[in-house]
Amino acid sequence: MNQNTKVTPPRPDERLMSAAPYVRGGVIADIGTDHALLPVWLLLTDRITGAVATDIRQGPLRSAAQTVEKYGIGDRITLVLADGLSGIENYNPDDIIIFGMGGELIASIIDKAKWVRNPQIRLILQPMTRRAELREYLLAHGFCIIDEAMSEAGSRIYQTICAEYDGRGGEYDTAELLLGRHNLRRSDELTCRYVGQLKAAYSHRKAAKTRAGYDTGGEDAVLEALSSLGL
Repeated sequence: MNQNTKVTPPRPDERLMSAAPYVRGGVIADIGTDHALLPVWLLLTDRITGAVATDIRQGPLRSAAQTVEKYGIGDRITLVLADGLSGIENYNPDDIIIFGMGGELIASIIDKAKWVRNPQIRLILQPMTRRAELREYLLAHGFCIIDEAMSEAGSRIYQTICAEYDGRGGEYDTAELLLGRHNLRRSDELTCRYVGQLKAAYSHRKAAKTRAGYDTGGEDAVLEALSSLGL
């Protein structure tokens, strides 16, 4: 591609774009990359200086390679076959993005990579499930959650968590673990809608357990916490 050619970057959807405000401009590692769409966009819009994009399977990496080749930036992004964060420390990323996985899997990936317990490294995470468990893990292992955000794509609401290691961590209450302290402080339209979705989901779960004769203490505690928010 001619270096003087004006390139129109492929703008990712709002789910992926929720990472962009937290990227600081250095080198990112996109773990479990989605066609390399996010790192390519960040590179083409000069928001980062370099990137490494990884996946545990060859198929997604081939898709990522097609995106990279299409926009002629193979000299600025490295594609790596990797299991989680294994070996990624060799690329010295400033920001690590892990989207599209369950919260427990993300926690497991972070736990195996002790090198990310570094105040200079930022984690930008988007758990598809088990969001409370991921927040609980981060706070219990010395990570400070510095911001959180809600986004919407394809009629689904997603949560993005931005964390850095400070060795202290912290504690969230039940509602904060589920929704994020920063999201609750803002209480924007997406957060309020998501609270409604959680109330409906836990009410449905409680009703099903009640019919089956099971204990509903967990559901009761969550519903009480959500109701106390007044959203």
